[in-house]
Amino acid sequence: MGTHVKREPRLARTAALAGLLALVSSLAWAAPAHAQEPPSSVFQYVELVPEASGAKAPGLGKETTTPLPPKAKGALEGVDPETAAALEQVATSSNYGAPANPEPPKTTRLAPPPTDASVEKALAGTVSAVSSTRDRQLVGMLLALLGVTAGAAVLAARRARSSG
Repeated sequence: MGTHVKREPRLARTAALAGLLALVSSLAWAAPAHAQEPPSSVFQYVELVPEASGAKAPGLGKETTTPLPPKAKGALEGVDPETAAALEQVATSSNYGAPANPEPPKTTRLAPPPTDASVEKALAGTVSAVSSTRDRQLVGMLLALLGVTAGAAVLAARRARSSG
């Protein structure tokens, strides 16, 4: 019995040493594969960036820069100079997608918030769409969705009542 007790720590050490050797050898084997250059297709890939005038490939062609607006320059004053220079280059260089000729911002009018009438019209439209269809699966799914929503609301109200 005494030799059996002594073998367990030795077996554990041997297993730990084997695991450590396996880890070290796998890392040593992976290092040369990581050090290889990527295939040429990686260097040939150019992603097209959508713009208002169509898709463009930044970094190809003549680079143009646009001046940074004064408000943006002011925002960069408190930033580390190296970081500010990099941010300014990204914001003004056509290679990073900045427009060649920035247009002044157009004022847009925000849509008014929905009124009760528009919510009522949306509900009426949903009801008429569902009631006019003969697809029972759609009606069943809508009823299941309403049931789950109502159940979640009831559970939330109970939880709020019990914790409050």
